[in-house]
Amino acid sequence: LLSVFSVSDMFALAQLYKSGKIKDVNSFVIGVVTASNTQYLMVIDDPTKFGAFADNLFEGNEIDQNVQNMYEFVYAGFGIKTNNTAINNESSFLSYLQTNKTGLRLLKGDSTFSNWQILSKDSNGNVIPQNCP
Repeated sequence: LLSVFSVSDMFALAQLYKSGKIKDVNSFVIGVVTASNTQYLMVIDDPTKFGAFADNLFEGNEIDQNVQNMYEFVYAGFGIKTNNTAINNESSFLSYLQTNKTGLRLLKGDSTFSNWQILSKDSNGNVIPQNCP
């Protein structure tokens, strides 16, 4: 029900990585389309950082459901909530990605899936979209 990637999405991505299911991290893309009319892609921008992030989510290759459930509090701490506006969740999710040094880059698509923008934040915390090359 979130307008951005969920905790389950993040754990699933980390599990794919840790179990060797991502053949080429440099070309891997994961996407989500939400009921809030948002569509996002994530790419692994820094494999070293992403590997460390994935290792921090859980040990081994199996997801501990209790740990995943508790991680919902981390999301809430960043202000990522189902009752937020899509814009608020987008900004909070970018903060989450950057603060946790995930090595992930977020892209946002338009409703036709034909135009994508790379999202980042400036020094004032504003979301800055950049057209993809």
